[in-house]
Amino acid sequence: MNAGVMNMDSRKRTLTLGFSLIAVLALTCFWPAISRWLAIGFNVQTDLSFIGYVALISMTLGTSVHLWSRLPTFSKESTIRTLFLLMGTSFIIISVIFLYYIIDTLLTWEGLPSLSNMVDSTLPDGIKFSLFGIFNVSMPLSSILMFAFIMLGVSFFIFPLERYVKSRRPWFAISLWICLCVLPLLAMFKDNAVVLSISTAGIVLFVLINFIFMFYLYISLARMSAGKMRTASVLVAIGLFSMIFVWVMGIGILDDKILQSIIQFIIGVMSVSMFNTGFYIMRS
Repeated sequence: MNAGVMNMDSRKRTLTLGFSLIAVLALTCFWPAISRWLAIGFNVQTDLSFIGYVALISMTLGTSVHLWSRLPTFSKESTIRTLFLLMGTSFIIISVIFLYYIIDTLLTWEGLPSLSNMVDSTLPDGIKFSLFGIFNVSMPLSSILMFAFIMLGVSFFIFPLERYVKSRRPWFAISLWICLCVLPLLAMFKDNAVVLSISTAGIVLFVLINFIFMFYLYISLARMSAGKMRTASVLVAIGLFSMIFVWVMGIGILDDKILQSIIQFIIGVMSVSMFNTGFYIMRS
């Protein structure tokens, strides 16, 4: 059996095993939900978002499976293999956000304190951001925790791009890790407007720079490419950049919870779909 056939078999096994595990996870999540809906009916106001979270965790984990299924096609010493390995890991980390919300909902259905309630109870008033008096925003601690997971996931994505694509020290990823270390200061100095302002400005600035860097990297690749590669690069860039808005919608910027869930779900599905389509086109 030649190497090409063996690699194809390995890819098929990875895809089969990965998607089978995702299906089991989705069924496990839906089982208590279906039992609840059969007993008391479906509440659009509270249950629609649950379906969206299960769909999104399935799609993000599916993205990891998609990226990892490519590993057998690369030699173990190649940098591109490490690139795909770490990119797949980044989506595993991001999927934790949706798992968090799924567990949150299941606990609430059982009449138990949710994870968000337990986290937010440590700082009942949340953290009030006063960016040098320009604006004032209050955010619950649970939303900041979810943002930390986004930053961690993005850092795993950016690190190989800098290290193996740009062949330089991963300063962008390092800046995100520094921001993660600074995040606890927000809770420690929640009553110090100056520290909060400096910390907030720094974190927001570096996160935006990192997202712009990812977007720029793939857009610049598109400009230098033609045909399928150009289309693929644009899809990956837009897919990555729009993922941040899934979290933005999740912090509750809309009063209508049903509309919020619908928009959040649509953005999430579009983001992950564009990302996977882009890498699929690159492969073909």
